[in-house]
Amino acid sequence: MGVPSNNGSRKDRVAGWISGRPLLSVIATAAIAFLLGVGAGSPEPSNQQIAGEQLAGSSTDAAEAELEDIRTELEDVDREINGLRSENRTLHRQVSSKERQLRRSRATLATTRTKLSKMRSSAQTPVAAASGASAGSGSGCDSNYSGACVPIVSHDLNCEDISGSVTVVGSDPHGFDGDGDGTGCE
Repeated sequence: MGVPSNNGSRKDRVAGWISGRPLLSVIATAAIAFLLGVGAGSPEPSNQQIAGEQLAGSSTDAAEAELEDIRTELEDVDREINGLRSENRTLHRQVSSKERQLRRSRATLATTRTKLSKMRSSAQTPVAAASGASAGSGSGCDSNYSGACVPIVSHDLNCEDISGSVTVVGSDPHGFDGDGDGTGCE
């Protein structure tokens, strides 16, 4: 169904344009046959005129039915698109709600880890002191850590400065336990 070229007569261009559209071609043929019969002034319609009128009537009915089907299909598609938009908004609200819930859960987890670390340190510090194994008194090791010896120094230490991992049993002045799980230099 291309655009008719400018070559040839107007009649040829119109005929070319109509021939690319089957339904329009049938309607145009029927209309032309009808007009030719009426314009001839014949008192009795010829068989060709009657056939043309019937063809034009049935083609028009078919075209109107097809048009109605297309309108119905467009309305159905429009309803479906609106439903998808609504569903998309609902899903977006649900995802946002779950993201907020996840952020709250992460904050609660971090708070719980901190509390657990403090509980471990308060529970382990008296045991170490009662057993006389205080790492800070006389041994030269910081009592805030167990496991590898963390020397008591006035400057900040890094994990490379100690041999192995440590368990934080008090505060963590050197920041060995970056993820707050109670174990440093993992």
